[in-house]
Amino acid sequence: MHMKRWMTATEARKNFYAVVVATKHPGISVAITHRGIPTVVAMSSEEFERWQGAMKK
Repeated sequence: MHMKRWMTATEARKNFYAVVVATKHPGISVAITHRGIPTVVAMSSEEFERWQGAMKK
């Protein structure tokens, strides 16, 4: 499955495993929208930790 950078919550729910597999690699993220508004971003835990470290500086 080709992973889009944006998907609706419904699409993400239907393809949850594919979202997890795709986003486990740093540099790949998926923004999930709810009612057309970006609400959540799925990304690797490694990338998330880097973001947290950058925010603390």
